[in-house]
Amino acid sequence: ALRGRPVVLAMVYTSCENACPVIVEDLQRIERALPPAQRERVTFALVSFDPARDTPAALAAYRHQRGLERGRWHLLTGDAEEVLELAAVLGMKYAPDGYGGFSHSSLITVLDDEGVVRHQQVGVNQDPARTVAVLRGLLGS
Repeated sequence: ALRGRPVVLAMVYTSCENACPVIVEDLQRIERALPPAQRERVTFALVSFDPARDTPAALAAYRHQRGLERGRWHLLTGDAEEVLELAAVLGMKYAPDGYGGFSHSSLITVLDDEGVVRHQQVGVNQDPARTVAVLRGLLGS
């Protein structure tokens, strides 16, 4: 459904108080680093790996809370098996931590306009320059 333009995607869960807010901030930093004309041609997606709690209403509230622009930002989830399959394809790992949260990878993935993985940024608070360069290359500039 997101084909036709580059996608910057991360898997998170909205009740996370540690890495996930930083991952979202990293995505917003990537977004801000793109010139406005290019920014409009990129989709940003957050996929929750906590579908039990991250209902459409919870995702809508999170969008509002984080100031994520509708249209350019997509907040998604699916059934547990679909989410696990996407995580496996991306090399994303997550597991319940025993305290109501999750231990998980911190990974931002850039997909080209056909959905092929072109780049991954590992860790939080990383310099977005390489990710932005990959996006600019995909956009033809």
